[in-house]
Amino acid sequence: MKTKIKKKVVRRLVRRKPKSVLRSKWIIAGVILVAVVILNAVSGGGVITAAKVLLGAVPTSTPIPTPTPADIVPYGGDLKQQDTYTGIAKADLAKKLDMSVSDIQVISITQKDWSDTSMGCPKRNQMYSQVVTPGYVIVLQASEKNYTYNAGLEKVVSCQ
Repeated sequence: MKTKIKKKVVRRLVRRKPKSVLRSKWIIAGVILVAVVILNAVSGGGVITAAKVLLGAVPTSTPIPTPTPADIVPYGGDLKQQDTYTGIAKADLAKKLDMSVSDIQVISITQKDWSDTSMGCPKRNQMYSQVVTPGYVIVLQASEKNYTYNAGLEKVVSCQ
C-alpha cells in the first residue's frame, strides 16, 4: 500500500514538473518583454529599431552624398534675383543722388533672414507679418560713401 501511495505522489510530481517549467518559461518571457518595452520607452525607440535592423526587418538607408562646391547654389537659389534687387537699389540711389547708375559700385550682397516683412525698416503705424522673410542686405558705394538697402519679397527698401 505504501508503494502505491509513493507511486501516486511521484506521478503527481512528475506531472507537475513540466507545468512548473512551462510556467517559469512564460514568466521569463514576460520579464524580457517588459524589459524591452521599458528600454524602448527610455531610449526613444532605439531598442526596437536596432533589433529590427539586426534581424533584417528594416532596410538600412543609403548615405546621401555630400554636395561638392559646384552643386551648391547661392542663397536664394537665383543669381538673377540678386541682380534684379541690386539693379533696383542702384537705380533708386542714382535717382536720389542725381547721378548715373554706372557711377555706383556694389560693395557687398549678403543673405539675411528678416524676422518680419518690414525687412529691418519698419514704418510707424504700419503692421507687418511676423514671419521669417528671406532676403539680402545690399551695400552700395557712391561718391565714396556707403548706402545700405534691404531686399526681399520682390521689393528693395532703404532705411536711411
